[in-house]
Amino acid sequence: MLRGASLDDRLAAGAPPGANRALATRAEELVAGKSRRALARQLEDVVQRASSPLDYEFTAALFLNREAIGAAQVPLLELAARLDGSGPVNARGVAMTSRLLRAAESPIYRAYDIPLEPESARLNLQQLAKAAAEGL
Repeated sequence: MLRGASLDDRLAAGAPPGANRALATRAEELVAGKSRRALARQLEDVVQRASSPLDYEFTAALFLNREAIGAAQVPLLELAARLDGSGPVNARGVAMTSRLLRAAESPIYRAYDIPLEPESARLNLQQLAKAAAEGL
């Protein structure tokens, strides 16, 4: 059986939700209000934590990429607002958002021992946030 993260990756890549029962079930879970609201809160939390004065915000061995999050604050918060709204959304955009928040290679995070490439990370995060919103 495929797990949620694997299914999210497939949906984010454009797999049709109706391709099989597992994808259809996961797509239904993603577009449900509870999942959407949780992702919206996580996006808002990331933006808030990135702008806080603490220097040690991290998850496991990953630090928040404060510069990239700050530069992408508007599209991230717009994405959160869309997810939190009552309008219909597409499972692909929700899956893209889920992946953006959980994947270690996401431009939201940076490993503690990897030097920053601020401009490329900023542009990448802005593009991913906008693509996820367009996928909604």
